[in-house]
Amino acid sequence: MRADDIQGQFAPPQIALGRIRAVLAEQYGLEGDLAPLAGEREQNLLLGGGPAGKRHVVKIFRRADAPGAIAFQTRALGYLAQSLPDLPLPRVHRTRSGAAIHTLQDPENGPCDFRVLDYLEGQPVELGEAPTPALAAAAGQLVGAVTRTLGALSHDFGAEVIAWDVANGLLGDAQFWAMGGGDIRALEAHMRPRFAALMPVLRRQRTHVVYNDAHLENLLRPAPDADRITGLIDFGDMWRAPVVCDVATLALGFAEGAQDAPGMAAAAVSGYHAAYPLSGAEIDLIEDVMIARQVLSVILYDIKLADPALQSDENTQMRARLMERLERLLALPWGRITAAIHAILKKGAD
Repeated sequence: MRADDIQGQFAPPQIALGRIRAVLAEQYGLEGDLAPLAGEREQNLLLGGGPAGKRHVVKIFRRADAPGAIAFQTRALGYLAQSLPDLPLPRVHRTRSGAAIHTLQDPENGPCDFRVLDYLEGQPVELGEAPTPALAAAAGQLVGAVTRTLGALSHDFGAEVIAWDVANGLLGDAQFWAMGGGDIRALEAHMRPRFAALMPVLRRQRTHVVYNDAHLENLLRPAPDADRITGLIDFGDMWRAPVVCDVATLALGFAEGAQDAPGMAAAAVSGYHAAYPLSGAEIDLIEDVMIARQVLSVILYDIKLADPALQSDENTQMRARLMERLERLLALPWGRITAAIHAILKKGAD
């Protein structure tokens, strides 16, 4: 992937609400209040207030942005529902005719893939009290089970590339680093060669379709202080990638804001490893990939903020948090997280 491939990955369609309501009524027999939800490549809305009281998520994707991507995601969700029926994952709500995807023809966006998913109740872990090691391990077990199951699927839609794939090569690209702010560019001389050397190592690791987005906003729990996970949402970044990238994203989510970052990362990895055993080589790469994912995130937010349409207090604050948390991770002695992971896995094996 090249830096200029990123352009357009953060511009979802904007279909008028009246048009969306008409599709929901005609194709799905659904009605209610629509409220916008955040989305990078899809127009997302929450449908609520209908007579049955059940809520749904409406997702609209411009097909030209990645032909076949939504068909693949929908097939994967169906496969997960069949293979892991007891896990709390989104379910596809079909049209009256039984279709999983409705094609919406729009004069400005062309054909759009229109889907409705059942809404998963719960509170994002990010918004509650500080996660405990027990919660991190529970999240790891869920994400590990999902990615283990996704390994049976082929990734069959063209040559699309996604920005959030750590193995996409962007972190070794000087043009990509040039899109970042001054604080992150100050790390380039030290880190870009390191990441360039990491890429071929990553590509030799076990690779298949992975969930790829296990940050704390996508993990749900029933209450702000709960130690159990009741939902996993947002499968839009599901992708064929090294398994270590999947578990590293999870570990990063629990480590980046924690007082004991190594301990929380290790707890998350222990849960994942229990559901989907990792090799020694994968375990030893997790810390490197965690840092890579955080650097990637900071620069991608800089790219967002360079677009006037994406400039917002929310994105500015998120970028600041990402950079602050990266600095905290880099302040740890290198290898501390890896040592904590090995220690907890050894304890579990004894």
